[in-house]
Amino acid sequence: MVFSKPSEKSQYYLKELDTARSEYRWSEIPELARKVTKHSPENAAFAQTSVIEAEMESSLFSQGIELLAPKSVPFSKSLDDYEQKLQKNSSQQLNQGLSPEQIFINSTVYAHALLLLQKYNIVVEVSSNFSQFLNFNNGLNSYTNKYTQVMIIKHLAIVGTAYEALSQFDQSIEIYTTAVPFMSLSIGSSPGLLFWAEQLYYRFGKLAASYKWDNSELVLKALRGHEEIAGLLSQNSTTSKYYNRLDGPQRKISILNIHFIYSSAMLQSNPNSQTKEDVENLSKLFEKFLFESTEESTSSESNQNIEQFIETIMQNWRKTMKFSYPLEQVYTPEDNKETEKMLVILRRATIKTFHSCAIMRHLVFVLSALGQHKESLMAFDTYVSYQEKARLQQEKSNLSNNNIAVTSGNEPIENALSPHPTQTLVTDPPTASSSTAFGDDDKSVIRVFTKAINILVQVKHDGLKAKETADKLRSWFYTEEEASAFSKEKYVSSYHGADKYRPAESSIELSTVWFSIANAYSLFGFQAFTTAERDQSFILAVNSFEKSLFYTHGQSDAKILAGYGLFLARISKIPKSLEVVRSALLLDSNNYASWHLMALLLSSLGDYDKALNAINNTIDMIDARRDTLTTSEKSSFLQIKITHVAISEAVYGIDRALELISEVFILFGDLFPEANNPSTALESAPVNAIKVRPTSLAVSNGDLRPTVSAASSNHVSDQASLRPIFSRLSIKRLSSNNQNKKHHSLHIPHPHLHPSQSQNQKFPKPSLSLPTVNKPVSKRPAPQVLKPSDALQKKNLAELWIWAASVYRRAELYKDAEEALIEAENVNGPTPASHVELGLLILKDRPLHAMEEFESALEKDSNNLAAIIAFSQLVLDHVDLNKKLKQRQEEKRKKIEEEVQREIRLNQTNSFRDPFENVDIEEPSSGFRPYYSDDEDDEDDFENGEEEDDFSTKSEFQKSTKIANGHSRLASTTSKSQSKPDYYANDAAMDVLFLSEKDEQAAIARASGLLETLVHSGHGFNSSEAWYLLAQYLERDSDNQGSIAALWKSIGLEESRSVRDYVVSQWK
Repeated sequence: MVFSKPSEKSQYYLKELDTARSEYRWSEIPELARKVTKHSPENAAFAQTSVIEAEMESSLFSQGIELLAPKSVPFSKSLDDYEQKLQKNSSQQLNQGLSPEQIFINSTVYAHALLLLQKYNIVVEVSSNFSQFLNFNNGLNSYTNKYTQVMIIKHLAIVGTAYEALSQFDQSIEIYTTAVPFMSLSIGSSPGLLFWAEQLYYRFGKLAASYKWDNSELVLKALRGHEEIAGLLSQNSTTSKYYNRLDGPQRKISILNIHFIYSSAMLQSNPNSQTKEDVENLSKLFEKFLFESTEESTSSESNQNIEQFIETIMQNWRKTMKFSYPLEQVYTPEDNKETEKMLVILRRATIKTFHSCAIMRHLVFVLSALGQHKESLMAFDTYVSYQEKARLQQEKSNLSNNNIAVTSGNEPIENALSPHPTQTLVTDPPTASSSTAFGDDDKSVIRVFTKAINILVQVKHDGLKAKETADKLRSWFYTEEEASAFSKEKYVSSYHGADKYRPAESSIELSTVWFSIANAYSLFGFQAFTTAERDQSFILAVNSFEKSLFYTHGQSDAKILAGYGLFLARISKIPKSLEVVRSALLLDSNNYASWHLMALLLSSLGDYDKALNAINNTIDMIDARRDTLTTSEKSSFLQIKITHVAISEAVYGIDRALELISEVFILFGDLFPEANNPSTALESAPVNAIKVRPTSLAVSNGDLRPTVSAASSNHVSDQASLRPIFSRLSIKRLSSNNQNKKHHSLHIPHPHLHPSQSQNQKFPKPSLSLPTVNKPVSKRPAPQVLKPSDALQKKNLAELWIWAASVYRRAELYKDAEEALIEAENVNGPTPASHVELGLLILKDRPLHAMEEFESALEKDSNNLAAIIAFSQLVLDHVDLNKKLKQRQEEKRKKIEEEVQREIRLNQTNSFRDPFENVDIEEPSSGFRPYYSDDEDDEDDFENGEEEDDFSTKSEFQKSTKIANGHSRLASTTSKSQSKPDYYANDAAMDVLFLSEKDEQAAIARASGLLETLVHSGHGFNSSEAWYLLAQYLERDSDNQGSIAALWKSIGLEESRSVRDYVVSQWK
């Protein structure tokens, strides 16, 4: 290039130097500075300063060191040289005639060197004389040098950082705020400007978010400014290279994290739609950048960035979701959709992190909220595995950090949840820390264990796994010696006292975790198969309940007391249970579970009037908020209504229960209106019907007590059994065959039909050939078809039909009971409860098929209490009856033989002809006589305990002589009939229970074994019926001492027995 004047050449090189500095072309600066010095000696100090700046900043960029506040500067020796040279230039620049802009630029470079040397006071002093350059009103275009614009931002960043280092935060924020209008006009004008703007906004955003938290306008301005500049840096190929060297992505993640946390805090304090939308958009932006910029983690890398992001979005999720008690499940479609999104993010996070306990912990909660409990427990197992590895690593490193899980391996849970200082916002760049390397903190460990225990207890009903989980949690916080000392004498009841443990942050956590542990031990005790295991678990459960009540939990104490009261009731501690339940109601008069349990407890004491008042009061309270009930709460409400019927039956008799059945079905229709479908008939249950074991309403209602007299068998016709032989479900065919008779119409009443209207309905007569004498009037529910729409509704409706069948059976309305069972199996398929109820229904008429039903129930549920009791009672009845019938048969045979001999002596002739030579006198059959025979007169006499008189003896003899004279009824029958005993004339009587004595002994052994196992297991240890039957079996085995002990046990349990099982009082 040709220059006409020397001044033009010097100006040209000055302009090129200015451009190179603005665009960060550091390699060109030394040569340009040399030419400036050569052609313009007066600018030598200015040119030399540019070379020092180039060397200084290129070193920072090449080594990836932060430009403003590095932890260490490897070239600190060179910095000392730079400082001296810059100081010399600063003192000479006025004499050399430099322009104010050049002096400002040189002073800013000098201030930067002082900042790197941590001489913050001198930085402030050097920079105090340049206010004219910081006046935005002057405009950026008024400056001669382009690089001046960059140096203004650099100057403000340096001075603001110096004030921040001196803890003069107000001055620092004021300086940072001054830069905002400059950058709004010059943003993107040069790479140098972008680099220093990013540095300034990074410091500004962190300081504002931590120091000016309540000034949302200022904080959001700083955070959004950084995000805008970081985006521009990332888009430019030149600047992105240098930006990445300065750990730019991590800095962006740090600011995004702060922004996300801050916006989330605003959402939680003021959850309006605009804030929620802003947080959702920010979350998507942060998630996209975070996962794209993060490689799959290894054991040597930190999970902190992703874990902090996940922690924040989880807090937002909890704040905006609606959960159903007690498992915190989402139930609205919108919440379910948002939770599904959370699950997708968490699964991505598991790929990007290495053995992250935090991610697995959040997976446990989110999967549980979606009702995916199996997957939630799998995530929990993985969490425990990660946490155990972290504990081992901690033990090896011999660290002592109070913020890591189980610091010493034997700290009590109380110490783990002791109050911690309020956590402040993390503003430093994320780095690997020992807390993440060694697993979750104590609070997180306890919370996730509590969640897992609750799932195992309330959903899976797995007592063993729940106990093992509780044991593991306690083992992590107690030494073996402390755990063994956890006996019933260690703690006393404290729910009355004023001495409660009241740390604000930890009391609720402690109360909750001990309550979960108590439920785990309680469930295991009720499922244990040995008395020793059960007793030990119950001791631990009692002490855990007491421990839970030791800590204040506010109104939620009532829920804990209700659970404790239920546990005490189930182990027959009725007075103590009443005391606890009353305490619960004093704390919360609207605690439905406590009111329900109170009614059952009062009924066990025989105070039925008070029990009825309590249950009516409960129904009234729930009716007031019926529209707000969750699905599980609706199921609990149905149980309360059934209890109302049971207590009413105890007060007013079975007729009142029959009247109230329709009200229960009406309530079901009201609670589940989507099940109302009058135009659609219920379809038959599929072959692979849902095999869920519902609570046995029959057992709960106590219907196994012998309330039906022996004479009730007369209600069943001898010509038609309730079900055809050899077909369990032929009852359906029976109903379909009689459709023309209009009796297959047993349906639920219309939900909006008043109960009195329903009760006044006229029902069609059943088509079975039942006697009309003294036949009770049918009181089936009014016709209305219900078609449940989900599994829980089907389960509820099926249980209602089974319960209705038990009421009808006790009222001797056998046809109604039969059709109720049809409806139950149409809804939910055959279940153990329906098998048992059917067996009880046909017990008198078809004992063999009844036994098959009990066996079917035991195949599906080997511990089914009702099935074992019914099976054992059936075996015992038939063993005793067959023994008596065999004795009676022998006695009758002897009488016949005596009469024959007497007749022979009286009618002897000279021919000595044997009058019985053509008679085959029946030998006693090895198969015992069936429960019922055609010989009604003989059986009635036998049941009444009367001996046969001479007339009856003569009748038998006359019968024999008629046979002897060739007038036998068998003479005209087939050969097959001739082999059949006379009393088997009725095919319905072919249900012989035992074919031989071996069969009988095998049945006795099996029934005795089932009872023995039952009463020593958690499934039947508190069943008075089971103990009573066991006493009878022990008496048969001549174990009088064992029989007496079992009888006393039965009597004690019977005294504490309620109208229903106490477990139905749970409010789910």
